[in-house]
Amino acid sequence: MDEPQKGSSFRFEPGQLDSSLPPIDTSAPEMSKETVMYADVTFRTPPEQLGKQRSEKSRKKDSCDSALAWRLIAGILGIFCLALLLAVGVLGVKVFQVTHLASRQQVYLSLQKETIEGLTAFPCPQKWFFHGQKCYRFSKKTQSWLKSQAACSANGSRLLQTESKDELDLIDPLASSHWIGLLRDKANGTWVWENGSTFTNDQIPFKHGSYGGDCAVVIHGGFSSDDCSFTRCYICEKSVPSVKPDMSAWDGTWIP
Repeated sequence: MDEPQKGSSFRFEPGQLDSSLPPIDTSAPEMSKETVMYADVTFRTPPEQLGKQRSEKSRKKDSCDSALAWRLIAGILGIFCLALLLAVGVLGVKVFQVTHLASRQQVYLSLQKETIEGLTAFPCPQKWFFHGQKCYRFSKKTQSWLKSQAACSANGSRLLQTESKDELDLIDPLASSHWIGLLRDKANGTWVWENGSTFTNDQIPFKHGSYGGDCAVVIHGGFSSDDCSFTRCYICEKSVPSVKPDMSAWDGTWIP
């Protein structure tokens, strides 16, 4: 190609462009446009929508915190109710024990009063209780039925014999599986007293103990069979003398 002369105008003709020049990339503007549009969508979210999203997240968080707090409160209340229930149970046992002790003390006081009032006409030996026309002794020593019978006989008395419900109600608070003078007749299986009379009072409950046996104890307002070889406390009784006692012989003690 001839070089243009100095001072003359230069003009490219179509088709005269050097084919060695790189082609123009027409897609670049389109990419740039899409990028701008994406940024516009991303960074131009309306403020009210952002506030709504934040409010929704805050509401969910508050709901979770509230549920956790209620679970904690429910757990604490459950523990408190359990502790209160246990306290009521313990208190109930204590009240029962105190009531039972008060009942026993009342019986002791009643027997002591009757003993003191009856000294002028119906005395009992020391450490015996007086009631009605009888003197009673509640042993602290445990023995078999046969040895208990012998111990009562040695001081001029016998094992308790009664078919009176009133008398049993008086004795019951002081007795706890004490031997009495009732045993089974092995010949015919009937229950008889030491003097040979048959036990017939159906007003006094009689039950057969878990150990069986041919001897009887007084317990829970009634009689129960028990093994004669077991060692138990026992109750002796004897009729009061009809003569006036020597007051100097009584030292004021009444503890059984």
